[in-house]
Amino acid sequence: MKRCILCLTVLLLVFGLANQTKANLTLDFVGGYALSPYGDTIGGWNFNVTSPITVNGLGFWDEGSNGLSGNHDVGLWNGDGTVLLASTTITNASTPAGSTSPDGRWLFNDIQDLILPPGNYFLGATFLDGDPDQARLEATESTISGITFIQARQRVFTSSLAFPEEPIGFWVDDGVFGPNLQVAVPEPTTLLLIGSGLLGLAGFRRKLKK
Repeated sequence: MKRCILCLTVLLLVFGLANQTKANLTLDFVGGYALSPYGDTIGGWNFNVTSPITVNGLGFWDEGSNGLSGNHDVGLWNGDGTVLLASTTITNASTPAGSTSPDGRWLFNDIQDLILPPGNYFLGATFLDGDPDQARLEATESTISGITFIQARQRVFTSSLAFPEEPIGFWVDDGVFGPNLQVAVPEPTTLLLIGSGLLGLAGFRRKLKK
């Protein structure tokens, strides 16, 4: 009888571990420099999902890990920008998450689990003109398995959360970090990273190299 109970316990543990999930960042980076936008701007990036993922959090970059000067809305859109799939407001009460970068941290809010099937999606966050909560540009990034970074995006002259309709890769290298995603993935998993970018005549402008 004891042997049967032991076997059943082992089976339950194995089954539990096989189905265990944990939260992971889809975006992280090292290097780059911090910059504020010129004019109110929605900054973010679009990406392609090649195999289904479950999003369970939205986040925002906290440069310097010293807290935000204001709140930032973060949104996730479908491939043509017609549907806002999820949104949240990141504040200093949001949950901190560590970064591979020594220059800051992430702040996250949980959202209801959202399964993203293969396809294109857009992520954006609000920035104010000259925002002290700076994004980080020209950093080195990579993506988790199943996600491919496509292009930096923005929408200028708006302080309200809106679809980042304008591609801006011409003005800045990959790696403008502001909004972020958190996903649940089966264990074991290998965490890679993802980058973003945003820029235009308004919005974030490329830093001149001396």
